[in-house]
Amino acid sequence: MPTVKVPAGAGLLSILSVVTGFAQISLNVSAQAVLLNSTEARTVKVSASKSDRLAYTVAEKPSWLSVTSSNNYTAPDTLYFQIANSNCGDCTGSVKLLPEGGGEAASIMVRYSPTSGPAQTRLIVSTASVNLSNTQARQVAVSVATGNAVEYTVTKPPEWLAMTSANRFTTPDTLYFQLVSSNCGACTAALTLLPAAGRIGTPLVVTYDVNRGSSYQATASHVTLSWPAAIGQACGTGFVSGCNIGISSTSTAVNTYNAKITRSEDAWILIDNMAGSVTDVPVANGLYLSANPAVVNSMATGAYSGQVVVYNPANQSDLFVIPVSLLVNPGSISISPASGAGSSQTFTLAVPHPGGWHNLSVVNMLIASTLDGQHACYAAYELVTGSLLLLDDQGKDYQAGSNSQCGVRLLSAKGDGNVLTIEVNVSFRAGFAGKKNLYLASRDHDQNNSGWQILGTWEVRPPAVAVPPRKKK
Repeated sequence: MPTVKVPAGAGLLSILSVVTGFAQISLNVSAQAVLLNSTEARTVKVSASKSDRLAYTVAEKPSWLSVTSSNNYTAPDTLYFQIANSNCGDCTGSVKLLPEGGGEAASIMVRYSPTSGPAQTRLIVSTASVNLSNTQARQVAVSVATGNAVEYTVTKPPEWLAMTSANRFTTPDTLYFQLVSSNCGACTAALTLLPAAGRIGTPLVVTYDVNRGSSYQATASHVTLSWPAAIGQACGTGFVSGCNIGISSTSTAVNTYNAKITRSEDAWILIDNMAGSVTDVPVANGLYLSANPAVVNSMATGAYSGQVVVYNPANQSDLFVIPVSLLVNPGSISISPASGAGSSQTFTLAVPHPGGWHNLSVVNMLIASTLDGQHACYAAYELVTGSLLLLDDQGKDYQAGSNSQCGVRLLSAKGDGNVLTIEVNVSFRAGFAGKKNLYLASRDHDQNNSGWQILGTWEVRPPAVAVPPRKKK
């Protein structure tokens, strides 16, 4: 897939980068500012621009702030921000998320502003996160800062998790968490413990990773396939109907694998171009996953989830689960008008997603002679904020709607079913004159991206020079 030659920089570049060919890995966060006004935790999603899994560290955390991770500080992740010491009064601080091995960091501004009113009962847990590495139960002690017997409730756990109370959900208590089903693969449950008649909840994160004890490793922890779409190469982000995953083993004795589909409803997955299962495949060959045309041609437009299990022929409990998603009929991005000439134009962008338009995260439009974000008209519509951003001349940071090449203005953005329609007015600068290509790309919340597509051309012409009327003799 081609890449835009935009150097990694500060600002919102990590949000704008829908292609995966930048020189540096960057961390993306769902919020760049967090306000705490109670002891209730606030969450921020963390993802990586170029990798399915990326370890990182949290730096410059102030002492009054507690930060916990649902995935051991490995993206994709959820961070929980909570006040640890309210004695600071009004507190403001900034934490940095630093990618392991280098890359572009992400910053999150955190402010705590206490609210007035009567003190609220708050539950105290012996640990803020629980990791289930097997079916053995894990326990968490629950108490309160003052008093003894307080009834409380816990948000309903997911189907893969069993939860029991030693004292009928009354403090002091012990909660027991146990794995019920490992079919979810890598699972996270963000629970909240709420005291009776209270409004301040205490967060508790429970995680399970079926692959933690496996001797197998894969280059992609999750695979997304699309239909119809072209065949890809290495599995990663993007809309492809088939791709290859690199398989390796931490044990020199394990040099082959078996793989199978465990559920009948996942028959749309082909393993090494075979339906059902394969046996005794050399690890060095990797694992090829693709969509089964005989099945997906009759499936309705939408998003589907399945899984493939890779296991040791000599020990079936030594396994690795790979979640696989399928996007049926992803559709085609379009721009209207796709050709023309002038100094300004209102363009209409139609961007589909098979799971519904709300699954989209960013839509990018690049108007330039080549696929290069520098000295170009490079705009991005971010769905979470409803903002239209424009990169500066160097492609490093965003401007307030204008740069030396163009000015952009969002007229409307409307979603209907599977399609997001965006209207953008573009006014070109005189120095940007000439024939330009119209490139579009989109990315969804799961980091799948369409790749850059040339969908038209536009000849930028300098604005007409007003000619003063001739004086009558």
